[in-house]
Amino acid sequence: METKTNRRSFVQGISALAGAGALAASTQGKGARAAEPSGPPIRIGAPLSATGPFAADGEVSKISHEMAIEEINAMGGVLGRKLELVTYDIGDLSPDKIKAGFTYLTSQGKADVLITMTLFTPGPEMEVCAASGVPLFHASSVHDFSELVKAKPDKYWMTFMTAPWEYAHGEGLLPALETFQRMGGWKPRDKSIAMITTNSSYSNAIEKAIRASLSKYGWKISLADTIVPPFTQWGGILAKIRQVNPDMIFTTDYMVGDLAAFQNQFMQNPTKSVMYGQWAPSLTEYITLTKENSTGVIYGSLVGVLNDKIADDFLARFKKRSSVDPGGSTAGVMYDAVYLYANAVLWAGGTEDRKKIAQFIRSNIHRGVCGAYAFRPGYQDLPAYPDMEPDSSLGLPHVWEQIWEGKRNIIAPEPYAKTPFTLPPWFA
Repeated sequence: METKTNRRSFVQGISALAGAGALAASTQGKGARAAEPSGPPIRIGAPLSATGPFAADGEVSKISHEMAIEEINAMGGVLGRKLELVTYDIGDLSPDKIKAGFTYLTSQGKADVLITMTLFTPGPEMEVCAASGVPLFHASSVHDFSELVKAKPDKYWMTFMTAPWEYAHGEGLLPALETFQRMGGWKPRDKSIAMITTNSSYSNAIEKAIRASLSKYGWKISLADTIVPPFTQWGGILAKIRQVNPDMIFTTDYMVGDLAAFQNQFMQNPTKSVMYGQWAPSLTEYITLTKENSTGVIYGSLVGVLNDKIADDFLARFKKRSSVDPGGSTAGVMYDAVYLYANAVLWAGGTEDRKKIAQFIRSNIHRGVCGAYAFRPGYQDLPAYPDMEPDSSLGLPHVWEQIWEGKRNIIAPEPYAKTPFTLPPWFA
């Protein structure tokens, strides 16, 4: 039976690669020389958006892949083999483009692993990887992926979701609001929420989780509306919001252009409502599109770059390498996934025994810039801390951040909170 290592054995047995690049940086800084890699390269397949609405997220993903690969190669590679990046543009994440990219990388691209960004809904990628046996790491935060793995473990044993499922967005909302009331002197008038969702199972799952906990915390839904992304003309919905004047506005639209347009239009006549933009404000271009209008916005991300030494070192190296804003989520998890795979290959003795690699990933814990990767048995996804896992060393932190003057500040959960929640400037 596979079991997770306990914290003591994990610390004692951690490999040179598990420090998320810290060893690479310190070794190079001291002038040590790594052995020259030999043998065939280990090919890291990266199906990413280089064009379309998610191109900015794809760009930071690619930079993070490159950073991790360069650091590992500077240490001599893995088992005498260097890592090599192979990319494919999956554009707007439509099924046909995903199928083309995944098929190419597992056949002509001959990738040993696929590490990709958020895909939002299961599609052909699962079938391509099941047919080829190529391990897949994706950061989709969608329960449908996990349920497929749980239902057919013999078919999807190679598929890992490097994120908690979306229910945690809903389960964590109301407890976080209680924390924010204590932090920033916020006194809701009637504990009302205007909730704007999309026509997706992703949004439906989040809404279901929120509704299940309303009575426990004394909140109510004063407005519920559903949109079909992309959606940028928010006038009608904003008119409804201004009529009910809610304490909080909660949106589950994951398109960054949509949420940026929403915030810009909201600021033309804002209500005294705490503004929550689900995940999308963590992406690079949100602040570019909203400028000063985003000061005060809060968002939650189930994969967030933390503010400890490991994450700070990663961000410093990222910013030194590129002028691109890494954002608050995807860059970190893509970087972590490369190290997660490389560490598993090291322990498995090579890339050939893919089931041994998968077994190691299921049975061990990796500490990266986004926190602890301790995959849930059966589902092969990650529990969210504190919503699903009370131990911060075993759950991936559900990070809450508030944007202030162009910067993202972690406001929850402890022990990662960097600054307290502050009432948005439109409350003045």
